[in-house]
Amino acid sequence: MSLRPVVLLTRPEAASHRFAALLPEGVRVVIAPLIGIETAAQTLVLDNAQGIIFTSGNAVTIAAQLTIDRTLPCFCIGEATAQAARQAGWSAQAMGGDADALVQALLQTRPTPPLLHLAGEHRRGQVAERLSAAGIETRAITLYRQTQNDLADEAQTLLATETPIIAPIFSPRSAQHFAQTVERRAHLHVVAISEATAEPLRGQGFATISVAGAPDARAMARGVTDCLARLSRVEGGGAAQ
Repeated sequence: MSLRPVVLLTRPEAASHRFAALLPEGVRVVIAPLIGIETAAQTLVLDNAQGIIFTSGNAVTIAAQLTIDRTLPCFCIGEATAQAARQAGWSAQAMGGDADALVQALLQTRPTPPLLHLAGEHRRGQVAERLSAAGIETRAITLYRQTQNDLADEAQTLLATETPIIAPIFSPRSAQHFAQTVERRAHLHVVAISEATAEPLRGQGFATISVAGAPDARAMARGVTDCLARLSRVEGGGAAQ
């Protein structure tokens, strides 16, 4: 019997819904967040800041709840984060798909400091530290913490079947938690946002592991779509890639 592939999204719920909207119409999606978001700040004082750095949509959501100030320019990792900031009322631009690209872009454009990096407790890339060391004063503020959740019942039931499952994974930390949580892996196809994210999953018995062409949501959606196409060809008797 042919089993239709399912996309398993384990990001926080709001981020999973945003990503699901990028996938082809008709794809079956199961949302089962392994990561939860817990607000870590009760207030947000922008002081004399001249700009804001956002490296995740979660930070945008919480910042929008904590301040009504929308006057500062925002510098973001990825178009999805920039779009979320625009929708919240800020003037925002995407400056690369990862921390390295963001830092390089800001070092080239050199916006007026000081800047605030609004982010989660677990920050990658040392953005504030690197910018400050290069003469662009930047302060990091923790707006949220990530909590680790168990898989929802629907996801556990799905994993117990032989259904081909595509799992987009968006960070090395999420990859480690996913590998620790999921036991049956032979029917799981991972799409990782970067090589660093794929690394903890290699040699762990997953059916396939592929890496997105760029470290952003749209490239991840293309990676999932490509994986769906490969699985469809295999089911139809075509050659696997």
